[in-house]
Amino acid sequence: MNPPYILMTLEEILARWKLLHGWEPLSGTPQGQIQRTEPQLDALLAAQIDAWYSEMLLTLPADELPLADFSASAALEILPSGAIMVRMPAKCLRPVAVKLEAWDAPAAIVEQSHPLAARQHNPFTAATPQSPVAVLRSDGNLTLYPAPAGATHTLDCLTGVEAPSKGTYRLTPRLVAMMAKTDFIYNLKKNNSL
Repeated sequence: MNPPYILMTLEEILARWKLLHGWEPLSGTPQGQIQRTEPQLDALLAAQIDAWYSEMLLTLPADELPLADFSASAALEILPSGAIMVRMPAKCLRPVAVKLEAWDAPAAIVEQSHPLAARQHNPFTAATPQSPVAVLRSDGNLTLYPAPAGATHTLDCLTGVEAPSKGTYRLTPRLVAMMAKTDFIYNLKKNNSL
């Protein structure tokens, strides 16, 4: 299930980031005082926000992230081994669920180094339509096991974490909470200790 999310622009997340990380005062600018803008600071913080957001999209559990359906934009290819390769769309940062129509259940997505990946080369330990396996390749594509014989190879679902668009952030409640976790007070104490 896709958790609810809010859409924020770079300017909106930058304002919140500055407040949460101690770059802005808690109260407004006193009357008559000119507020300065720091373009270099904004550029540095924007880079920090992008790095933080990308790391969260790559590391947080999928149920805490905004997901998208990529089944219509993925291409399927039958490999010489008989397995099916899914060419992942460029916008898919990481796949989290995949299911062929001929399968009874979604596949377990594993890395190439996982023992389930090695088991697909042995007919006695290979995946079945009741318990399919998808191996995440080093090129970001998926290899699906088993390829149903005589069936049309159609994706029932392909869900993944969508790569961020420049200047746009989709934040779930978990991402908002993670953004609020700051080490500002810790760093302040550390820098002001004798």
